[in-house]
Amino acid sequence: MAYTGVTLVAVTGGTTKLVPPGVLVEGATEVLLLTRVRRHTGELDVVAEGRALRDLLDGTEYDALLARHLEAHRTAYRRVTLDLAADPAERALPAPRCWSARTAWPCWNASSRPAATTCSPPAGCSRPA
Repeated sequence: MAYTGVTLVAVTGGTTKLVPPGVLVEGATEVLLLTRVRRHTGELDVVAEGRALRDLLDGTEYDALLARHLEAHRTAYRRVTLDLAADPAERALPAPRCWSARTAWPCWNASSRPAATTCSPPAGCSRPA
């Protein structure tokens, strides 16, 4: 049994380029990441998974996607909590510009042929040690 995740990067405005080992998005007004994780045996057709994610966006607004997601998963969300025991003073600190940069997550470019790769931190952000 294996798990494979596929992420679609849907960008409004700006430019999007596949820049191995990731996707470079510059000047965008919106970036939406849709991720699907499948449990499977054998090989997963990641191209078909990318197309299925793209089909979800066909004229669908963000609020409708979120509502559908919450409806399907709200029960599970409500029975789970996460407490990282952070100091309240640390919680009040602003998030750094590079806070959301991941060093290795699957990416798909919504405007071009899907390509499994990894995302890199945005320009000016360094990878964590």
